[in-house]
Amino acid sequence: MTHMYEIDLRISRTEDELWRVEVPGLQGCRVDAKTLAQALAEIQDVVVMVADLHLEEGGTLPSSVRLVEGSPAKASLPVLIEEHPFRRVQPKAKTVGRGK
Repeated sequence: MTHMYEIDLRISRTEDELWRVEVPGLQGCRVDAKTLAQALAEIQDVVVMVADLHLEEGGTLPSSVRLVEGSPAKASLPVLIEEHPFRRVQPKAKTVGRGK
């Protein structure tokens, strides 16, 4: 059985310009990373470890971590375009052929 959770995150910058992502109410659930994309990827592993340990010890999860029944209907994802290495493809210049 698959369990999917919806998680409230707090996103901020540290004094040394790292991205900090944390889950309010879930003690020890915080990561710092150079990019927001990296921090968002890493927080998933931390959430799983901390939540699993919390539940194994008989605790309940805070309201910032909610079990989703069925498939999620929506999601929010912060994205910083400046952090992605994509490049726009420039159209090739048309060359004028020489007539014979």
